[in-house]
Amino acid sequence: MKEVILVFLTCLFGNMALSQDGRAKDWYDKGYGYYNDKNYARAARWFKKAAKQGHAKGQFDLGSMYENGHGVTKNYEMAVYWYKKAAEQGHAKGQYNLGGMYYNGDGVTKDYEKAIDWYKKAAGQGDASGQFNLGIMYENGYGVSKDPEMAVDWYKKAAEQGDTSGQSNLGTMYQYGNGVTKDYEKAIYWYKKAAEQGEAKGQYNLGLMYDDGYGVSKDPEMAFYWYKKAAGQGHAHGQFHLGAMYANGYGVSKDPEIAVYWFKKACKNGRTVACDILEQHKTSE
Repeated sequence: MKEVILVFLTCLFGNMALSQDGRAKDWYDKGYGYYNDKNYARAARWFKKAAKQGHAKGQFDLGSMYENGHGVTKNYEMAVYWYKKAAEQGHAKGQYNLGGMYYNGDGVTKDYEKAIDWYKKAAGQGDASGQFNLGIMYENGYGVSKDPEMAVDWYKKAAEQGDTSGQSNLGTMYQYGNGVTKDYEKAIYWYKKAAEQGEAKGQYNLGLMYDDGYGVSKDPEMAFYWYKKAAGQGHAHGQFHLGAMYANGYGVSKDPEIAVYWFKKACKNGRTVACDILEQHKTSE
């Protein structure tokens, strides 16, 4: 009789657990629907119901809502709380975002070593952002000894998954021979991968390669093309170089007015040499 009761209770609680899991998924799906409709307040309420039942995606999305102030008051501590819940269940993006909170000191004391721990967990699951950020940590010696070779390894893992930041940074490592043998052609290859996906830094760096003739024949028109792409996305160095090309008639017809326009953009975005040129221009008028 005791065995029958035990089997009955096991089945009962097992079915209850399955039922709770099913409800949590339903609640999460409702929240996701509201989120897509930009009804963030209702989305947050449903994500919270799912999250409290242990639903990892619900926990992650609720953390994101708290981090960004969507549907709830922005609260980094609560973001960390829910990211950690998701991360501890193996949710890769939760691990990555939790690493970011430790990296920036948002909602927790800044701690590069803990950031690395969580980036590694995400990266180990193939998360490209986690891989890229690990590259940053190793390149700069944040929380670990500087290790350019390890930085290259992680940038490459991210780059091969199509991560544009990883592609751009890997290109830079090849350009300067940092952690890898200097190779301008490989630098161009990775810059182009990033640039063609719209990554501003890759576009700017590709423009530089054409401008200086590194790994390719000098081509002012191609340099202009890529500088303009980067400048249009607010890249200060791209804006400055574009202004210089208009000022000197290099790769494009000379146009002082358009040159001033781009120098102003670059100056506003912190490129001090552009500010100096504008001051000189005022003085000469």
